[in-house]
Amino acid sequence: MKRNKLKIWLISRLDQSVIIAEHLNKQGKLVQWDRFISFSENNLLGKYFFKGTRRILSNGLSKIKSSHFLPELCGKFLKFLRYREYSKIQDILFAKLTSLRPPVNFDIVHGQGNYSLETALLCKKN
Repeated sequence: MKRNKLKIWLISRLDQSVIIAEHLNKQGKLVQWDRFISFSENNLLGKYFFKGTRRILSNGLSKIKSSHFLPELCGKFLKFLRYREYSKIQDILFAKLTSLRPPVNFDIVHGQGNYSLETALLCKKN
């Protein structure tokens, strides 16, 4: 039986899809993984400031681009200002950023969250 060689673009928050990202990466199917802030095991921030967090990824998985810092930083700032809908702004910004640089060659977009649909629609428009 022939193995399926589909290329997959994963769009999600980090904690929702580490397991599926690892699985797809081992199979060589993951071409891009847009996510919020993450660090490799060897990153100084990851080693000393974010110890024990889910944001630390294996070196193989951390090589898959794109980790987005801006939506999370804006969300933290809005939360600090007690803006109630900070996560909506965070998701909209994430969708806009992910749609700017979609992978060139992919067959499936797999998203987990409302920002995934927005990203797909923005990419289709462009």
